[in-house]
Amino acid sequence: MRRFAVLSFIIALLTVPIRVQAQEPLPEGWGIGMTREMSDCALDLIKFKTAVVMGIDLIEVTEETRQIWRNYLAVYLTKLAPADQYEYGPLACSTLTNITAMSPLKRENYRGTWSSSLSPVLQFLEPVLRAAQQLRASKEQSRAVQQLRAERLRAAEELQLRVAEELRAAEQLRRQNAARIATREVEAVAEIQRRLAIGNTLLNFNRSFYGH
Repeated sequence: MRRFAVLSFIIALLTVPIRVQAQEPLPEGWGIGMTREMSDCALDLIKFKTAVVMGIDLIEVTEETRQIWRNYLAVYLTKLAPADQYEYGPLACSTLTNITAMSPLKRENYRGTWSSSLSPVLQFLEPVLRAAQQLRASKEQSRAVQQLRAERLRAAEELQLRVAEELRAAEQLRRQNAARIATREVEAVAEIQRRLAIGNTLLNFNRSFYGH
């Protein structure tokens, strides 16, 4: 049931239209005029802050993650606290640029602040990560099924080729055997005819010799 809900969530997000150009704003009323670039910066900002707080990069960002996140953020950005709406919305790219340019010491000074403020943001992100993982799993399963089908098709084609080759070999052998049998039959008839000719010759000789 949970898997069905996740898949429904993925389908719902992927059917939300996205503007192709990075700077082209999304429809009015969606995510405070969010763009694709802002959405990507917001995701990278969460990823960067989490890595600083945790001391390890635990958020895997793939193309599936970004695709789902762009739609999700555009629709649900207003669910965040007002300050977070702007930090992970219109201010996402500038904020990401500023904190990535910080020295390690300065980042450490912000670590405590980020640790307390990240919790609701990570909860907000969690459905996206779960959906992206489910989508990747579905794609991998689909690729595995397609690969299995391709392998079975190749095996069937190879079997068909082997059978055809065996049939050709059997037909060739049959023709060779038929040719040998025909040759032996011709030779046998010729031998009989030769013996018959010899017999007739001897018979005629005897008749003429003994005057019969």
